[in-house]
Amino acid sequence: MTTFLRTMIYVTIALCTHLCAAQLVDKSTIHRESPWGKEDQAGSSNRITKQTVLRALSFIKQGKIVELSFVHKTTMPIANGRSFKLITPSFPTGGPSGQHNIVWNDEYFSGELGHVGTQFDSLSHIGQRVKLEDGSQQDVYYNGFTGDQLKNPYGVKKLGVEHVKPFVANSYLIDIAGAKNLQSLPENYEVTMSDVKLALSKQGIKDTDIQAGDAVFFNYGWWRFWPDKKVLSSRPGINNEIAMWLVNKEISLVGSDNSTDKGGSHAVHFTMMVEHGILNLEFMNYAELIRDKIYQFTLFFAPLRLEGATGSPARPIAIY
Repeated sequence: MTTFLRTMIYVTIALCTHLCAAQLVDKSTIHRESPWGKEDQAGSSNRITKQTVLRALSFIKQGKIVELSFVHKTTMPIANGRSFKLITPSFPTGGPSGQHNIVWNDEYFSGELGHVGTQFDSLSHIGQRVKLEDGSQQDVYYNGFTGDQLKNPYGVKKLGVEHVKPFVANSYLIDIAGAKNLQSLPENYEVTMSDVKLALSKQGIKDTDIQAGDAVFFNYGWWRFWPDKKVLSSRPGINNEIAMWLVNKEISLVGSDNSTDKGGSHAVHFTMMVEHGILNLEFMNYAELIRDKIYQFTLFFAPLRLEGATGSPARPIAIY
């Protein structure tokens, strides 16, 4: 066998392997088409446009600013296996220096920066392991990106949080707990579409008020438990019907005062994030909004541009 012929056989086998693998992933039952193209890594943040920003700003009447996050600190509840550690290596860390004898302080951080406290999930955070036609398995993420395409010990190569665009969005807080005359929903409670309709009715919000590019948040009343570690387990959350309602609304962002979907249901983490690229804010603090009965506001939020990160610490701001 000539060297040329041997080389052509190897190339043919390699191409067939690559194309067959791609074919098998494409044939999975998961919805994979991004409306923003096959290379899209920004997901629903693409829905923030000049028009949606101007609309969002038009609702600001009082100029009041409200924090929607908890302070990140070592005593906050942290899921098992994750950590948060911040230290001042020395005090002062440096100096004195120069004609004014300045001194300065730095800090050293270690931990799961993007997935503790009030947090933002990028689209590389969650994927699904699927079984392919040849019996092998593959991890698949938003827009059909595979685990092999993401995998890298120094940060993911695709769908990193640095690709997410900033949010300036007209936003609605759907007060599920309040609609049921509760301070907080019971453990493992599944929020239904009937609950959502009841809350919207009581709050004077019409279904048609929620438009493409808006953000939608849910109050389960679990912010009241913070910093009790209870917030990490047996959580209430929305079901898949609500997830699909929000998908069809073409919202830019979803969130709540826990991880948004009911523990184990993955209505948000799978249906909304993996299948449809809708981004998620978790463990938000609604204390001031609920106290003042504010259910519509303008959200300002941008995740840290951490190359290859699967999430970001979050400090969302409401202005109304």
